[in-house]
Amino acid sequence: MKYLLLLIPLALAACNTTSERDPITMSVIGTTLSMQDPDSGRSDTANALMLSATAQGLLTFDANGQVDPGLAERWIVTDDGLSIIFRLREAEWATGGKVSSEDVARSLRMHMAAKRLNPLQPHFANVEAVVAMTDRVVEIRLTQPDPNFLPILAQPEMAIFKRAGTGPYRVHSQRDGVIRLRPIPPPLMEGEKAPATADQSRDVRIRAETAAKAVSRFKNGDAVMVTGGTVADLVYAKAADVDQADLKIEYPMGLFGLRATSATGAIADRGVRVALSTAIDRESLVRSFAADGWQASIAVLPSSLGSASLPAALAESQKSLPERRESAKALIRSLGGGDTPIRIRVALPATAGARILFARLRADWSHINVEAIRVTPGQPADLILIDRVAAFSHAMWYLEALGCTPSLMCNEAYQSSLRALRSISDEAERAANIAKADAYMASAQMFIPLATPLRWSLVDDTLPKWKANRYAAHPIQHLRD
Repeated sequence: MKYLLLLIPLALAACNTTSERDPITMSVIGTTLSMQDPDSGRSDTANALMLSATAQGLLTFDANGQVDPGLAERWIVTDDGLSIIFRLREAEWATGGKVSSEDVARSLRMHMAAKRLNPLQPHFANVEAVVAMTDRVVEIRLTQPDPNFLPILAQPEMAIFKRAGTGPYRVHSQRDGVIRLRPIPPPLMEGEKAPATADQSRDVRIRAETAAKAVSRFKNGDAVMVTGGTVADLVYAKAADVDQADLKIEYPMGLFGLRATSATGAIADRGVRVALSTAIDRESLVRSFAADGWQASIAVLPSSLGSASLPAALAESQKSLPERRESAKALIRSLGGGDTPIRIRVALPATAGARILFARLRADWSHINVEAIRVTPGQPADLILIDRVAAFSHAMWYLEALGCTPSLMCNEAYQSSLRALRSISDEAERAANIAKADAYMASAQMFIPLATPLRWSLVDDTLPKWKANRYAAHPIQHLRD
């Protein structure tokens, strides 16, 4: 109840008099807004939004989450699927100077280089070459066809930049934590003069802040949009009692669950991980957030998505909750715990939603003599929360997203199977091996699925083009006509 009392002031709202002719003023839930290099690691929501706004890739997403032209004005895929040829539109860098195809090819090669930390890098194993064909044509050559390659190129992490981006916006000013973006006008035709003054109605004022501050700003009419909301902070929007027409909740494809981090301690035992997973009352967990449509999950894959089999899950998951907990309790007892509870550290953010999630896990695990201990992200932990939207609709994204990193529990056999999958061209063989990898992950429970991802936004009616979509992607250039 304490966090609800703190949020009561959010219910005090002023009348929003913003019109469609005013600049868009929006908040993104996060800590900072900057042009973070995507090759240094996965960017957060705020930085991904800045990348897509100021440093578009060859492709982008439209309001429906469909692939749309970005820096490339059009493209063709050859009949054999081994070559994608992009024709670039005339463009200039935000800092001046024309964009060449070699600039674009160089930026793409950097993203795809094995030594870089771009989160999409594992999906470039079948890229043979990126070539600047003419000054406005770039070709990407593949070793095997990849129907998911275009959505990958539309991700913010595939931004094209050279000390600056190409738009569709540039940073006009920055003051008191607010960045003002202004659309980059198309190159002038010969003899054409630039307008004396810019059309400021198409500007966007954006800031990064906490969910509580963002919701309060929206309620007071000082912002027409809040974006980047997750399960961790949904309670702030709920407690503010916003107009239900303004609260937009999406359920994109992706991963929401707990990933084991260590190969030592209790969590290293598969039996402990199985017991933790089967003891969770997922249906009650999702109901705790009062989000109609949010679905519990017991599998890594939401559907086959290129696998030869249906999504794999523990056989125990089909039993009733009392049966599952009795089996889990016996399993924990057999591991030598006796009357002393096994302690499991769970790293979760310091938000109201994360407190609800932890309370549910702690209560569920108390039935099987496991004591959950909450720690903050960055502290030593046995389990961390994975909450990610899929970059494309294929099983390989899910399997790669759960692969080995220095901070996660690793299984070299699983990692080897992923490396082998990247080079398999036969569709049937590939599907069979995807099913094996999925079955292994379900059996090992290195990832404990909880539910589908959840994303929320607050959207004023002056942004009529906002639409829910499977990527929860909402480029700001598509919010209005």
